[in-house]
Amino acid sequence: MSEIKQRFTDYLTVRNKPGSKKAASYIKALEWQEDMIKSSPQGFNEFKSIWQLHDLDRLAELYQFVIQESKSCSTPWDIDGIPRSYLRNGFCSAALAKFHQFLMEYLVELNALKHLDLKGARDLKIKAKPDYKVLSENLDGLHLAEGLENKAQVKVRVNQSAFRTMVLNNFNQACCITGLRIPQLNRASHIVGWAERAESRLDPRNGLCLSATYDAAFDRHLIGLDDDYRLILSKDLKDYRDDNSFKECFLSIEGKRIQLPTQYMPRLDYIEHHRGKGSF
Repeated sequence: MSEIKQRFTDYLTVRNKPGSKKAASYIKALEWQEDMIKSSPQGFNEFKSIWQLHDLDRLAELYQFVIQESKSCSTPWDIDGIPRSYLRNGFCSAALAKFHQFLMEYLVELNALKHLDLKGARDLKIKAKPDYKVLSENLDGLHLAEGLENKAQVKVRVNQSAFRTMVLNNFNQACCITGLRIPQLNRASHIVGWAERAESRLDPRNGLCLSATYDAAFDRHLIGLDDDYRLILSKDLKDYRDDNSFKECFLSIEGKRIQLPTQYMPRLDYIEHHRGKGSF
């Protein structure tokens, strides 16, 4: 399986309920789409291998064409052996829309790693500029058609989602305090806030994977880390120290070292900055 196909499969898996067949359905829809194009290219010859194409504009064009063909009374893509429902009922177009969303986020991830000069960026041959301008110049089509207000809004959403992917992958999809591995409950917590420093927004070293309660506490500077990556509690929590629930959820973790990431260690200057925002 190609790297892009595997990453897209993983992307779908962590964003759907356990046991959902949506990931397999989208992958199959794209494979059928490849077969349709191989049978009758319709000007999209390069899509005979969707997993090797990284041109967002052309992907948007294919999406629009697939929508058109799904409504056509007669299309050369009605092919024996391929269920008509994949084209006619919008399965192919839905899969292309989701792949377009994934690819935008993946390109942001690659560009962020290259920009920060971090190991992990793949040397892909992509038709996109090697910086964040890829987002502002390639956002027409799919996502604007979904009702988002403007390109700036799309850019923020894509950047935030790409950051989440990098951080959760860095922590192997597990909350670094509890070890919880339920993607729907885990968050990518910024150490230095999104609005505070633009240059650190997409730095995976500026993130922790935290389950929802601890994400909220960290965001409000009620918990923090020392320079040994051990958990500390804010003095603002002193009034709760006799509460049994507080003892179970917070006193029990005080002084505990977080589970460290697989690749990018949180930067100590980011951690120091976070501590400075609270009462530690």
